[in-house]
Amino acid sequence: MVKKITSRQLCLLLCISVISLKFLFFPAIASLYAKNDSYISVFLGLLIDMVVVLLIVYTMKHFNNMSFKEILINNVGKIAFYVMYTLIFFYLILKALLVVKEVHHYFLEFLYEDFSWIWFTIPIIVLLMYVCAKGMHAVARSVEMLFVVIAVGIVLTLLIPIGSINLEYLQPFFTHPTGVVQGLFHSVVAYGDWLIVLLLMGKVKLNEKSGRNIILTCLVVYVFVVLFIVEYVGLFKNIGIYKPYAFSDMPLYTDLPNNSARIDWLSSIIWTFDLMLQVCILMSLASGTLKDMFPKIKPHFCSVICIIPLFAGMVVFYLNLGRLLKVVTSVWCSAVILGFHVLIPLVLVMCIVIDSVKKRKVVEVQNAKKVNQK
Repeated sequence: MVKKITSRQLCLLLCISVISLKFLFFPAIASLYAKNDSYISVFLGLLIDMVVVLLIVYTMKHFNNMSFKEILINNVGKIAFYVMYTLIFFYLILKALLVVKEVHHYFLEFLYEDFSWIWFTIPIIVLLMYVCAKGMHAVARSVEMLFVVIAVGIVLTLLIPIGSINLEYLQPFFTHPTGVVQGLFHSVVAYGDWLIVLLLMGKVKLNEKSGRNIILTCLVVYVFVVLFIVEYVGLFKNIGIYKPYAFSDMPLYTDLPNNSARIDWLSSIIWTFDLMLQVCILMSLASGTLKDMFPKIKPHFCSVICIIPLFAGMVVFYLNLGRLLKVVTSVWCSAVILGFHVLIPLVLVMCIVIDSVKKRKVVEVQNAKKVNQK
């Protein structure tokens, strides 16, 4: 029997996932289109994500914490379930590939000048195969143990350069409306972290406060992300497009003497931990979707199947981050991902409507029987 994770662990997993892609390269991508309005672009993206989170929490209550698999099969059929879970599987692999490349790029920039992708790939593949075989419970425990260190490190790293922020860089306000939309569109792959809550439905020990805690967690983390982007713009303004390592570049802008290198190394180490946890979360979710589709498959064989498309992507892109970012932020790829982000909430609404109709019919039949008995 699969061990359930706690609602607290779910909230911590959500925190790690929300910040991982938004604190590194995607602030620069948003700045490329929205300029100093990039924080507005991020705010709108997170606002949309918040609406979906509210829908998922309502779905959890409506279906009494049934799994997403059960909800799909009971309301839209097995074919829709397999189609949906196949799309989710490859979407998770794509995001995992992006995070893996970010880790590799981080190693190249901050640890080793010449770090062979082969020697990077071998231990990563072994680690992820182990994670896929062990499941989300092991990942959740790891996140729980490391979360305080990561959270404190991130907060300190962002507080240090706060005195160097120029609020004038945030003005004029909303002068690039088209760029705001473009920035959101081309960075859409960095959003949709609510998928974690959706896929873990039925696999979490819920209590009366779980739904509220999930919503509060999202609100706090989303506000934190927006403040991070505001600080990013306040430090770099329009040259943010030339600062792709947002989380590591920002601490260097501090008035504290002789501390830049030390702060830079601290942020690099902390961020490496965060990205490694994030790729473990994504691959564990991918393994879980595969198990849901094929329950009889053994965990170790499942881990091999999950690694194959990830490794194939690593080979195709040769762990070239620029090439991968060019693909995931392209018009066609962004459109597909956006469609995927819209499809899932629509399916959820459809399932809720279908289930409500079924329940109403059952009540009508029961009432009719009572009338006939009288």
